[in-house]
Amino acid sequence: MNKDRIIEKLLENHASLLLTVNGLPNQILNHSINSKWTPAQHFDHITRSIRPLGILFKLPKWLLRVFFGRSNRDSRDYDRVVEKYLERLKKGGHATGRFIPDQTTTFEKEGLLQV
Repeated sequence: MNKDRIIEKLLENHASLLLTVNGLPNQILNHSINSKWTPAQHFDHITRSIRPLGILFKLPKWLLRVFFGRSNRDSRDYDRVVEKYLERLKKGGHATGRFIPDQTTTFEKEGLLQV
């Protein structure tokens, strides 16, 4: 899958997420079940996770190679990336560092959607 198709797929999925979040009342956005992330925290996590991609996709390939080197494997298509991500989650993978959503804020829908 090429860069343009990846960007297209990310935009499609993000638009779908925005519609879902926009349809939830604030009370549900901030409701946690069994101490898991709230819908708003999930949205915050996704926003924190995709923000760096916008910057990376704008960089020329040669500069990415300077920072990250050459890949030691063939590129994966979008579905394979999702599959690998889900496998990691099943094995106990979790967010770290700057990708962890704010745990103390009560989010308002209007603030979340202004990203």
